[in-house]
Amino acid sequence: MQEGRGLIMKIHLPRGARAAFIDAEGVETDRGYQEIVLPRNTPMEATQARLDSQGNKILEVRMKP
Repeated sequence: MQEGRGLIMKIHLPRGARAAFIDAEGVETDRGYQEIVLPRNTPMEATQARLDSQGNKILEVRMKP
């Protein structure tokens, strides 16, 4: 990831939440890409937004109850 140009989204889910984790490891274009697929219209809310020491944006979200 280029310095100061990335976005990292940390998703906090309760235990047992329906989700599928996809890791692109081994894919030819892999650049640390990971994905979580959630059911359509899953309600989420932002809990924190900040910059890390390298200038990347960090957004933390959680599933609304």
